[in-house]
Amino acid sequence: MLAFEVIINDERMCVAGMEDWAVMSVILSGVRSRHRGPNDDGWVDVSVTGLSETDASGVSHHARWGRIDLEVGSKVTINLIDTAQPDPPVRRFRSDREVQEPSFTEEEIEEMERADWLRLKAKFEPASGHPSSD
Repeated sequence: MLAFEVIINDERMCVAGMEDWAVMSVILSGVRSRHRGPNDDGWVDVSVTGLSETDASGVSHHARWGRIDLEVGSKVTINLIDTAQPDPPVRRFRSDREVQEPSFTEEEIEEMERADWLRLKAKFEPASGHPSSD
């Protein structure tokens, strides 16, 4: 089957492919805020996703193989390959309004919550022990 082999800095991220694909994507994104601070250059990442064809019951599924933050100098290589053994997605979930499935695993949600907590802790409890006045 058709698949994307995604390599970041000479390390394999994934081989993304699925038998019932309708859309497969490798997305390189850069985001920054108009209201950024002097040391806030935003972020750049690569994500690998897909969407299946609709099945016999009319349901399609989203698939995610992952997301990796990039830095200046990061090397992203994408090879279009034919393989019988793609990596399973990190998450595959329904894409319909009738059944709402979370797009993230419990572990991913916990990781995001921890990152938010650490960011807020640094903002409101800086090393000096005095809350920030931002």
